[in-house]
Amino acid sequence: MARIIRFRLCDDDRKQYGGEEWVPFDVTKFNHLRARELEGFEAQTGVPLRVVEETLAGEATARGVRALVWIARSMGGLRTPFGDFDIHTRLVQIKVDEDGGPETDRPLDGSSSTSETMPDETSP
Repeated sequence: MARIIRFRLCDDDRKQYGGEEWVPFDVTKFNHLRARELEGFEAQTGVPLRVVEETLAGEATARGVRALVWIARSMGGLRTPFGDFDIHTRLVQIKVDEDGGPETDRPLDGSSSTSETMPDETSP
């Protein structure tokens, strides 16, 4: 199943870090990366892949969102040192495209409600 997640940084972050408006993250491609490339992402970010996988599964944390967006940008050829990548994680917008179907806006928490920003980790 092809799954593309597109991330949009807020305007201030896009001005600071550049890149296209919606940065794609191909989950299938990510899942087929070799160990050394995945280990490279862990080494560059200092974030275990477990945290990224939890974010993809809907258990988003600021650290997980930051790492996931950074990895998406890195896979797309955008190079910003992770230590300098200080984005507004609560303002990141997402679009999900599964199996080539229409894109839908929805939170990473898997809920059926739509959202233009990342889910609120503090909500009950």
